Parts: sequence; C-alpha cells; structure tokens
Amino acid sequence: MVDKEKLDAAVEFFCQNDFWKQVYEEAPSDNCRKYYALHFYFSTFWDDAHEDEDYFRSCDETENLLNLEDWKYLLKYQGNNPGVIKIRQKIRELSENT
Repeated sequence: MVDKEKLDAAVEFFCQNDFWKQVYEEAPSDNCRKYYALHFYFSTFWDDAHEDEDYFRSCDETENLLNLEDWKYLLKYQGNNPGVIKIRQKIRELSENT
C-alpha cells in the first residue's frame, strides 16, 4: 500500500498551486481524486514511487474504478502527452458499453 502520509503530503504540495487545487477538488469522484493523488505522489516522491510495486498496483486498481465521467475529466486536463492515448481509449471503450 502506498504510504498515506506521503500521499497526503503530495496532494498538499500540489494543491498549493491554484490550478492543481481546482483540478483536484473539482474532480467528479473520489476515485478520480485518488487517481490525481497517486500521480501527485509519483511526481513528488519519484525515488520511492518508481520502484514501488504497490504504487503501480494502486494505480491499476484506481483506473479500473474510474467511470466515463472520470475519464472525460482526466482528458480535459491531460495536456499534450502520451497519456492522452490511453484516456481516449478508455473513453471509447466505456462509451461503447453504454
């Protein structure tokens, strides 16, 4: 399991920035906020996260809980990077199933 204190510290650190605070707080679900928290953790505690199997397992578990609204929200703030491909694929899959 990802260290909760470090996870909370990462969220607190990122939320010092008004943009990320708004993105995090306005996320449509707790699962979506957890997705952001995990990514904040990865960015803040790189040395711990990149070798932590629990981190990657938590990311996979959280992604499996995201719904269509969550994925659309993530796409809105993803920016121009390779993560867009995965998000669009998830949106397509979930849209086909509704």
